[in-house]
Amino acid sequence: MRLRAILREAGRNIASGTARTVLLASLLSIVTTGLVAAELLAVRTISDDALRYQRSGASIMTITAPGRIDGAACDALATVPNARASGAVRSMETGIAASTLPSSTIPLFEVTGGFPDLLDPQRDDAAGVYLSRDAANALGVESGEEFPARYSAPVAVAGVYEYPSDGRRSGFGYAALAPAGSNGRFDECWVDVWPTSDEIPALMQTTLASGGENAEPPALAQLNPSLGRAFDGAERFEQRITRFAAGAAGATALGLGCVAMRTRRLQLASAMHAGMKKTDLACISGLEVLSWVAPAVVFSGMAAAAFAASGIPADAPSAAVLGLRIIAPAAVFAFLGSGLALAATRETHLFRYFKNR
Repeated sequence: MRLRAILREAGRNIASGTARTVLLASLLSIVTTGLVAAELLAVRTISDDALRYQRSGASIMTITAPGRIDGAACDALATVPNARASGAVRSMETGIAASTLPSSTIPLFEVTGGFPDLLDPQRDDAAGVYLSRDAANALGVESGEEFPARYSAPVAVAGVYEYPSDGRRSGFGYAALAPAGSNGRFDECWVDVWPTSDEIPALMQTTLASGGENAEPPALAQLNPSLGRAFDGAERFEQRITRFAAGAAGATALGLGCVAMRTRRLQLASAMHAGMKKTDLACISGLEVLSWVAPAVVFSGMAAAAFAASGIPADAPSAAVLGLRIIAPAAVFAFLGSGLALAATRETHLFRYFKNR
């Protein structure tokens, strides 16, 4: 058959409803879109949990050894693989006495240059102290402003950090942090590593200065242990319930392709009996399958794109790949199922097909 004749025959079958285009496109769209949505939702849940784990401070490890932490060595831990920030801190005996708070002082800590990055403050380019949100609210100031002190010049606010009561260690929810350089000894070293690593505790020991035989052993701890010791995102991804979604989509499409051809085997065998070549019949059938696969691919692809666009922009490429891993097998196996059913159809079985109709 000529190409025009093949196109005309396929178009006639599609327009007349013989190819069941609307039904098959609807079924495949529902299945693939549902599986894509389930997969992307499962992965987004893992991603959201990972983000919550980081924002809660659970990825921050601390080592406490009063007066024995080398500030420069602690800041240097920010260069180890996967480390996002590190810094040392020491408490001061005298807090900040603000004029607006005549009956109390704000606990003051001196920190190395890398420490504020651990708390992700809203910062200003100006120099000054970093206030917790509660302290800033009590003083009525924001980043870039000043507040009057009782015994000194006005104090500039370089930034304001959040430190909610979500399971993280207390002591910094109402405090001021004053950058003091990395020279000298500090009380604690904090390191934020993501993904979490079992090697960090050993590396943190390198920040310790000798304390003599009577020195107490350092205390290693997690800043916020409420969400677990570690977050194994890779394992959760591998064990997610939707990991077989691509196989399910392919199997469903394979079945639809087989059924689409098998229910028309009498018509197909009759066409072969009338002299139509099987290759021509395969071309016509392929165009018919394309008529219901293409809308399903477009619809599920748009759904995947919309879902990806509603999340974090950085996650959009991975969401697109996950969606494509489901949509592509569905499209391929739909044609495969149709081809297998057509290959199993025999002109010699025409009478049997007619008898079993």
